[in-house]
Amino acid sequence: MRTLHRQRGMTGVGWLLVLMILGFVIYTALKLWPIYYDYFMISSSMNSVTSQSGLATKNPAQIKQALIKQLLINNVRDLDKDDIYVSVEKGNVQLEVAYEVRTPFVGNIDLLVSFENSVSFTGTP
Repeated sequence: MRTLHRQRGMTGVGWLLVLMILGFVIYTALKLWPIYYDYFMISSSMNSVTSQSGLATKNPAQIKQALIKQLLINNVRDLDKDDIYVSVEKGNVQLEVAYEVRTPFVGNIDLLVSFENSVSFTGTP
């Protein structure tokens, strides 16, 4: 007498679908990783610059130049000098960075990521 066994597990098409979705997620993560890594380096550089002694006595151009030097040390690629804003008011220093990064994704589709970061501190001359 024949007994029927029920199939268990996924079919080949199911596995193919899972692998395609997993591949898409991995591809997207590999495209976005350098962009976010640069953002973390920018944030770290901003914190490093604001911890320097005597920074409150400098003018905004000197503070901006100190940040640019720190970004060069950290090999940041995605930030332009025009995206850095420094304001000094009554001993309070505001260091801001706002920029966008566009990277090719697939064909004529691009990924656009925008970042804003601000660090403020009060320094004594």
